[in-house]
Amino acid sequence: MKYAGKIGLVDVSKEVSPELKYRPGLTKWKVFHRGKGARQGPTWHLTYESVPDWKRSFCKPTMFHDTYTYMNNKML
Repeated sequence: MKYAGKIGLVDVSKEVSPELKYRPGLTKWKVFHRGKGARQGPTWHLTYESVPDWKRSFCKPTMFHDTYTYMNNKML
């Protein structure tokens, strides 16, 4: 990654207007793949390990929360 270790998140919640409403972001999500034809229908995947080999050219490891969270925590 081009900026790995060079950028990070900064908590500015105490420095902004008290009227600003915000919520924490998503920490988990599912990845959808539409499938191919009638034999391999659409599916949701919770982890990259659950993705069959033929779908891995479309579903990348960084699309999943466990990989994404690990990569971002490692960068910070």
